[in-house]
Amino acid sequence: MPVPVARTKKYPALLCAAVLAVLSLPRLIPSHELTVATMESALHGTGETATTHSDSCILDLNLMSVIRSVWSQLDEISAKYPKTPVSGGIFLYPRQSAMLSSLIQLFDNTTGRRLRICETGFGNGHSAALFLGAADFVDLVTFDKFDRPYQWPSVQLLNQTFGPSRFRTVVGDSCQTVPQFVSQAQCDILHGSSLCKSDNLDLVAHSRCGTILTSTAMKSLQDPDVYFGPQAQWTQLRHQQCVRDISCYREEERTMERNFKFANKGHRISHEFCFAITTGTCGVEAPSRDNAGCEARIDMQRCNRSFLPFQQIPPP
Repeated sequence: MPVPVARTKKYPALLCAAVLAVLSLPRLIPSHELTVATMESALHGTGETATTHSDSCILDLNLMSVIRSVWSQLDEISAKYPKTPVSGGIFLYPRQSAMLSSLIQLFDNTTGRRLRICETGFGNGHSAALFLGAADFVDLVTFDKFDRPYQWPSVQLLNQTFGPSRFRTVVGDSCQTVPQFVSQAQCDILHGSSLCKSDNLDLVAHSRCGTILTSTAMKSLQDPDVYFGPQAQWTQLRHQQCVRDISCYREEERTMERNFKFANKGHRISHEFCFAITTGTCGVEAPSRDNAGCEARIDMQRCNRSFLPFQQIPPP
């Protein structure tokens, strides 16, 4: 039986930025150890910012505790396959994790409509657990080859925890499967995190206007494939006016506690990531001349205001 994701009391006036600062503190323990006690300390000692931005995005601390528990179980699964290292995971990026969780909880589902997230690159399932654990009105579609030995046990864990009706896996090369599927799924949040060099382009091309896009954090926003290298995907999306309201952020520097495909234990990383909203210009439905009816279903500006003092960086 799946474990229900409880609707718990939110902490009003909890600033995204305050949570992000605290999430980055425990660097000498595993990155996914986002302890509830540590996060609760953000409610008392954040000074002026805690009372100035009372309308900022909020983070449900009890749900983050559920996510932390699932992340630990996913790590136990992958540890059984030491010859197949994990590429990485969103648990390495506390700011991006906190912003995504908060954006999901800002979604107004009073009409009964569910929030659908599409991600490319399942990895070990950490981002899937983050999305499914953030709110019980989230459905997830994830695209991956699922050719690593720990992936199907991880899928089974997520199905057992959150229920199989909320979680769909699309098996195959995401360069091929995304164009075939996303135009029918109509997602509200897009998370591009696969090795396919067109996954972000494909996600946007088959989505409606007002969809939120983010991609895996990279060591530089000028990387050649994902963000703003000369021919990178976000460069093309911006040039073709497929996205608007681009906001980018830098994670705090941290040391790897174990080996990953992209970095070995002891290596220090400081990655960067962006969010944007699709315009519909390159998607499945053309926007009106005045862009009416093309607003994102989640108020990103509430979180953006909170993130301003915390390493927001201009897009290259």
